[in-house]
Amino acid sequence: MRIHKTLNLATMQSDQLDSLRGASAIIVVLAHANQIFIAPNYYALVPWVGLLASSAVMVFFVLSGLLIFKSIEKNLERNKGEFSFSQFFYSRLLRLWPPLILALFLMAFFYLIAPLFFPSGTNNFLPAVGNYIARNGYFMEEKEMFGALFFLNGFFSITPSSNGPLWSLSIEFWYYVIAGLVVWKKKWWKASCYISALVIVWIGSTEQQFTYYLCVWWAGYLLGLLHSKEAIPSTKLLWILLVLFFSSAAVLASRYIFAVYSNNPIAQSFWLTAYFNISIGFGFSTMLALMFKGAIIFPTNFKSVAAYSYSLYILHFPIFLFIFGLAQPVLNGSLVINLIISTASFVGTIAIARILSRLVEDKETIRSLIKLLITTKPSTG
Repeated sequence: MRIHKTLNLATMQSDQLDSLRGASAIIVVLAHANQIFIAPNYYALVPWVGLLASSAVMVFFVLSGLLIFKSIEKNLERNKGEFSFSQFFYSRLLRLWPPLILALFLMAFFYLIAPLFFPSGTNNFLPAVGNYIARNGYFMEEKEMFGALFFLNGFFSITPSSNGPLWSLSIEFWYYVIAGLVVWKKKWWKASCYISALVIVWIGSTEQQFTYYLCVWWAGYLLGLLHSKEAIPSTKLLWILLVLFFSSAAVLASRYIFAVYSNNPIAQSFWLTAYFNISIGFGFSTMLALMFKGAIIFPTNFKSVAAYSYSLYILHFPIFLFIFGLAQPVLNGSLVINLIISTASFVGTIAIARILSRLVEDKETIRSLIKLLITTKPSTG
């Protein structure tokens, strides 16, 4: 693929995409607040909120695919049609690693101090006989932490239980790498790139989520390609596809909810939620296509959240779990107390993510810090 001129997103379109990313992060955080703080006393909302949260993650995947295509376009234009994999890879790491490293340090810190503050005197939560509990304690293993650091969790290590949302980060990273390899076609290296991409897909096939949601991410990538070539299908066809995708999602969602409430083992089947998520992902891709055609306008109320949405996504779960461990004795009381603590945790975590993102999500700040570290020499005096 050789692209010399990038078709940029219009300002209004970019604002809508930012708002969607911010709103999706808020939805995921709200879902986990419900799972950790509310569900122990009131479980009924968990299946519904769980589907909503997984839908939000599919939105992340579609937006990621779309924006990675635009990033690749700009890379090609900047390098006169020759794709620079090193620039692309460095840019991705600069985006992903600083907030991730911060999250891992935070997880390790909470793990170390948990026995000092948890009522159990250990990293375990108090027993919740007869009640739902998101985790049994605040645990951490070195192998899991290193796996998460190098985006290998889900493949060669388990995702840390103290930060469940990291499951999607490792998958997304390898989607980036595959996209870069497919585009990086330079003389004899072209065949090696394709082989490397296929090897990653083959290794990734051991992880169900990687395999199932690959098509969702590439739906966003394809949408970026169609947008740049001004080849998005007709509005009429898009509306038909939208109805089909969301009708499929509605059927799968109803079947899942019914299975949960009837204690049917089918509710535990990965394929049921996976097909629901795929339908949602394709449906959302279609909605974005309609947005590009001007047939749909998304509100931009959450545009400001996009600036710290990544930090919020990977920081909120360990913070919530730690607060749960501290407050567990009173959380076993009334639902009102649970709601108060949940709301306070939600608001506080947003404030923390917003502040810390200024350090770990601002690329210019990070580049300046890296440059300073590289050029600073130890004193010999």
